[in-house]
Amino acid sequence: MTDHRIVVSGDRTLVSAPFGNGYRIPASCAVRNELNGERPLHDPSQVVYSMNADGSPGKPYMPRPFPAGIWPVRAPYKPTPESDPENWLGDWFTPTDAHQTVTVWALDERGGYDHPTNETIEDWGYGFHYSRSETTDGCLRIDTQGDDDVLVKDIAAAIQARDTVSLEVLDT
Repeated sequence: MTDHRIVVSGDRTLVSAPFGNGYRIPASCAVRNELNGERPLHDPSQVVYSMNADGSPGKPYMPRPFPAGIWPVRAPYKPTPESDPENWLGDWFTPTDAHQTVTVWALDERGGYDHPTNETIEDWGYGFHYSRSETTDGCLRIDTQGDDDVLVKDIAAAIQARDTVSLEVLDT
């Protein structure tokens, strides 16, 4: 059994894949949140909910970039219209076991962000995919659908061969 380790640069802009002779593909992990002023407060349409380990929705939080660490990669799948009604995930979503602790936010009377609380929660659901959006809620965004297709094909083949695939996201 072989472990195929995909390495992501600390700035989250380059993915080095170990398949074949190895290749590199451009990526990003731009999030809109309160730190960069790109996610408005008091607007219910802007609220993002954490994801629990079982895939169910958690609590309101401000998105954070993909966490550093070494994470198992799971089999890629095609999102459905039910799971991705606005088609933000592109043709494929490749899940990982990545998770991180985030701060829960209180909501105002209209349902928009009000202020951070003292409560924290573990946020799961991080993966990688192509998106027509330049930003994500913390996932790694593969810059083109074509590059994502190649990566998905190689990951699926490795998993089919009963090899393991891991994602190492370097610290900044």
